[in-house]
Amino acid sequence: MNTGKAFEISAREILFYEFDDFCLDVKKETLLKNGEQVSLTHKAFQVLTILVQNFGQTVEKENIYQELWGDSFVEDANLTQHIYILRKTLGPKSDGESYIETVARSGYRFTSPVRTVFATNPPKDTEQGPDQVASGECEKSLPETTLPERPRLTLLKNLAVEAGLDPQHISYAPDSEPVPVVAPSREGRRTNTLFLLSALAVVLLIVGGLLIRSYVSKPPVNGPEAAQPKSIAVLPFKTIGDESANEKLGLGMADAVITRLARLKTIPVRPTSSIFHYTDKPPESSLAAGHEMGVDTVLEGTVQRDSDRVRVSVRLINVSDGNTVWADNFDENFTNIFKVQDSISSKVVSALRVKLTPQEESALAQHSTSSTAAYQAYQQGVYFGNTRTKDGLEKAATYFQQAIDADANYARAYAMLSDTYNMLAYYRFADPYEMKKRSSDAATKALSLDDNIAETYIALSYLKANEKDGMKPAKELLEKAIGIAPYNSTARVRYGWLLLREDDLNGTVEQMRLAQQFDPVSAVSNGALCTVLAFQGKADEGVKYCEKSVELNPGLDASNLALAEVYFVAGRRDEGVKLAEKIVANSQGNDRLSALGSLGYFYAKLGNKERTKDIIAEIKPSASQMPFLLNDLVVLNYAMGNTDEGFSYFQQVLDRGALVPFRFNYDPLWADVRADSRAVKLLKDRAAMYS
Repeated sequence: MNTGKAFEISAREILFYEFDDFCLDVKKETLLKNGEQVSLTHKAFQVLTILVQNFGQTVEKENIYQELWGDSFVEDANLTQHIYILRKTLGPKSDGESYIETVARSGYRFTSPVRTVFATNPPKDTEQGPDQVASGECEKSLPETTLPERPRLTLLKNLAVEAGLDPQHISYAPDSEPVPVVAPSREGRRTNTLFLLSALAVVLLIVGGLLIRSYVSKPPVNGPEAAQPKSIAVLPFKTIGDESANEKLGLGMADAVITRLARLKTIPVRPTSSIFHYTDKPPESSLAAGHEMGVDTVLEGTVQRDSDRVRVSVRLINVSDGNTVWADNFDENFTNIFKVQDSISSKVVSALRVKLTPQEESALAQHSTSSTAAYQAYQQGVYFGNTRTKDGLEKAATYFQQAIDADANYARAYAMLSDTYNMLAYYRFADPYEMKKRSSDAATKALSLDDNIAETYIALSYLKANEKDGMKPAKELLEKAIGIAPYNSTARVRYGWLLLREDDLNGTVEQMRLAQQFDPVSAVSNGALCTVLAFQGKADEGVKYCEKSVELNPGLDASNLALAEVYFVAGRRDEGVKLAEKIVANSQGNDRLSALGSLGYFYAKLGNKERTKDIIAEIKPSASQMPFLLNDLVVLNYAMGNTDEGFSYFQQVLDRGALVPFRFNYDPLWADVRADSRAVKLLKDRAAMYS
């Protein structure tokens, strides 16, 4: 019987893999490009190795998780981040396509042909194919060696492991077997057929074993072997009694538990921005909120403060069936509120069956402050800061400062105060130069007190991104924040915007999708995803996210204006015009001027140029004091067909440093400007001048 020796090349014989100008050195765990080492993290290298070993074939995400992380729970974001890093490191192929292709709802595929380089020549009775070469061609000085066994990922292996069988008793497809580049011979086809039939028989046996095993030993839903929930939302605790006395205590309790759980990095926990709107408008039910946020479990609770006592009742609910996973009651002096929060967090972790290291247990017990007065002011700041309105952000800054006054070492309050100043500047609610100074002072203080707070690095990144040559340090700061808090949607959104400034639109969309996934009921994350989808030419898909953003924060003019623009771009022009007219009628100041620019563009494209002229006349007087309005004058004049006047304003925009480059590159409303070769050349010349 033919044993099919073409399938017996062992992974022990492989030294490295070659593709294009790259060499993947398996022994040294290094990636070389044209002989120069390329920096990669250990996990990113492992992911690349698996993809290269299986080039031309789709590698399921679950197979990568099993191979690299075993039984540990890993959120999609971890693998997605490694894939993103690999794509950036490898760059595009000669045809402009990526080396790593995403296979929708499945996994990833390495698309470049790969040559396998052996430490010794392949066995004599194995025909050497064009993808298999002798050792010494990638790095001449590399000694022959024997590598540790690393079987290629196969369905058989994974099924065997799941069935509890010894995978050594199963024959695997080898590491070095490439996707055939020529049609196999008749004898080869016969060998392949016999192998596949044998493999199919083994698969059927394993599947049968799996079914029997699952039938006789299926663990109870809440038993010790129950699957670990993948995500949790902590709802604002319902306050009982005098609301004025409790103020935002319920949100503060939730935020404290969220902050503790987020330190672990193991449990994807929805951020406070996802749940703060439930403070004033409770959900129909905790299960409804869980479904809306896309989580597996929800923690709900009640809190009552009576003089110097606080009574708390909590319940952890399984969203899929509504069953209670764990419940408890606490009755303490209010000065012991932090003890209650510690206990709740610890018991939630226990109920979710998460095994903690000593370092994680220590992180879970860390207190941001021991001052109840500071804590009460901080929780008020958290609430108002999430409104993103002028009044709300100003109140948030006041409360965070009160928290600092009560506890001068409250690092988290400094971090939140810093980014509140950033948002006041971003939305043009305050003088940007004054806000920059205040933000920098607060962030520096936060960092000196505690260098492990994601919000500090988020705030510092915002400041760096607006400095000359600040892009690289800004990205590094956000990468630090993501390392501390992988599920922080704010870090993802801002990282996405930085990638867009580097013309990486696909990477931006990927980050915005992650942000929306981690915080699906955030007006900011939904609005950001909507905007970049429109940039990508997917305005129809973007509409639903802008509509969600407005639903979540109907009072935010920026969200409403983004929706009006995406309506118009998606062909729903009447809806876009009506919404823009409504914003103009109901807003004032900078918000009204911004809305006028969009509305004028709509009028021009619909042929109502007289109304556009009126809007231009209204905007012009303010443009000298507010350079951002020059952008509107550029777009409006081009939309009117006044290309010379539009180009003149474009020069002024560049002279004043008021251009947002990604708007020029991707915004649908800038399409007419991009069509003018003079504008394109001028922008390139200016970029070359300052590079």
